[in-house]
Amino acid sequence: GIFSIFDGQEFVGLIQKIKLEDKNLHIGRFLIAPQKQGKGIGRKAFQDFVQEMFENEEIESISLTVFESNQIARDLYQNEGFEIVQTIEVPERKYIMRKFR
Repeated sequence: GIFSIFDGQEFVGLIQKIKLEDKNLHIGRFLIAPQKQGKGIGRKAFQDFVQEMFENEEIESISLTVFESNQIARDLYQNEGFEIVQTIEVPERKYIMRKFR
């Protein structure tokens, strides 16, 4: 499923749900148009997405993968309560982060 992100009537990004397994929803992609980044649109959309997903009783946690080099995204996820639960070293260091209900 795709969670579309709009700024007014303009489509500016998306959050892609990959799979629901063992009551954990894994996010595959979270994209915001470059010209719309840094304006709080993505943060608000991400907050709304997490809140909406947790309204589903079958979802107890949400996870995602983020590259170590993507500091802005890592900071956003940590500020929203996600914690690093696993580090993957190859081919490029990345983290699996997870937030519980």
